Amino acid sequence: MKALFFSFALSFCVGHSINAQETVSLVSYWNKGDLFTYKVTKIKQKYSEGVLQSNDSNSYIATFDVLDSSAEGYKIKWSYVNQISGMGGLPKELSNALNQNMSFNAIYTTTNVGEFKEVENWKEISDQITSSTQQMLDVLLEKDPSVDKAAFEKIMAPLLNAYTTKAGVEQLVLNELQYLHYGFGLEYAVNEEIKYEEAFPNMLGGDPIKGEGLLYVEGVDKEHQIFTLRNKTSIDQKEMKSVFEQVFTQMGLKDKELDKLLKKSKYDLKNNNLFVYDYYYGVPIQITTLRTLDMNMGKESSQRIDKVRIELKR
Repeated sequence: MKALFFSFALSFCVGHSINAQETVSLVSYWNKGDLFTYKVTKIKQKYSEGVLQSNDSNSYIATFDVLDSSAEGYKIKWSYVNQISGMGGLPKELSNALNQNMSFNAIYTTTNVGEFKEVENWKEISDQITSSTQQMLDVLLEKDPSVDKAAFEKIMAPLLNAYTTKAGVEQLVLNELQYLHYGFGLEYAVNEEIKYEEAFPNMLGGDPIKGEGLLYVEGVDKEHQIFTLRNKTSIDQKEMKSVFEQVFTQMGLKDKELDKLLKKSKYDLKNNNLFVYDYYYGVPIQITTLRTLDMNMGKESSQRIDKVRIELKR
């Protein structure tokens, strides 16, 4: 998506405020030692035939600590303890096992205008995920020795691989970092909508997943130097089918009946995200994301809704 905005290259001489051409710039003005605290809330809902089947929520407090600031960029520590007890109706024993390793300290870097670059200690976090997955398997086997360990590991393999690569840690495990640094380093026309071709990373490997996007400034509060950015994206139907086929193939679940079902199935994935920034300091104040996945597989229809809310506390 970055290539889209090269035409909006910043001329940072305008300083911190809205300029005469009614544009607004989003640039980081952080200093070493700056510390921000955020509350992160994640909600997952599942519907079947329009009836709510599960409604799981999870929240935690995270700190954004600027470790270093230089002409090249910033080094930041993002720390939190993710309490997942009760998520998805997990048994108490399983929740306790998983909670043992859910304290994260991600060290990552950005450009000098606040664009996300990379997580430096991604391997350490990847090992945590692998360890937690093994603990989950050990608990399941202890509770039910009849569980087919080989079959379970085969099903889990593509998911574990997706979450434990460098891209997986940055895009899935620590997905809130992508939201926190979204839009930085760019200048936006206040009264202009931007339509573009999106390319989502394919966590299972292979080519990026194609989609469409819409981006625009929803509002500007000049008095308090705050602006709101709206981003809407959707994924092409053919691309979604290809992703599901890839998942089922890697899990070893494909057969003729499933192939027929996939050909008849329809998918609709949409994202609707809202970002509120203090553009004087270059700090996200509130981020609200909504991902909706509607699936129609033959006679069955289902929907999954994922919400993330990130709020600046101080």
